[in-house]
Formats: sequence, structure tokens, C-alpha cells
Amino acid sequence: MVRVECIGERPNIDIERTKWAVNNQVIITISEFEICLDEADAIELLDGLEETLIPWEDTRSGLESKIEDLNDEVENLMELLKEYEEGRAVK
Repeated sequence: MVRVECIGERPNIDIERTKWAVNNQVIITISEFEICLDEADAIELLDGLEETLIPWEDTRSGLESKIEDLNDEVENLMELLKEYEEGRAVK
């Protein structure tokens, strides 16, 4: 394993996605170091970085969970509103 520390520096970071016929590659360049990953590994790296750097509720999965919860809440409120309106119509 190679370990490089760029603490306090602002390294140039470049990410390039290549379209290959068989397996797409993602090339990550940090200063003079180049990391080549296949697309699945790059996605795993992204998920790991997202999980580490961003609070869960602000990640893609966290936001999808929030949206599901809000949709459920809206459905429940719509049902309550419908029941209320039906109750008012009967009186």
C-alpha cells in the first residue's frame, strides 16, 4: 500500500471517466499520483467518501429515506383530510 499525505496542501485533483467497450474506468489524479479504478470500485469509493464526510441525513440514501417518510406523511394527511371531509358531508 502506498500512503501519501497532502495535509495543509491543496493538491490538484482531476477525475476522468473513460468509456471502454468492456469495462468503464475512472482515473483519479491527485497531484502527481494516478489511481485507476473500474466503475464499480469508483462508485464504492464515492459511497465511502460520502458516508465519511457528509452526515447520513444529507447523503443520497438519507435524502431518499426522508422523501419516503414525507410521502408517507402526506398520504396519511390526505386520508385524514378525506375522512374529515366525508364526516362534514354527512352532517
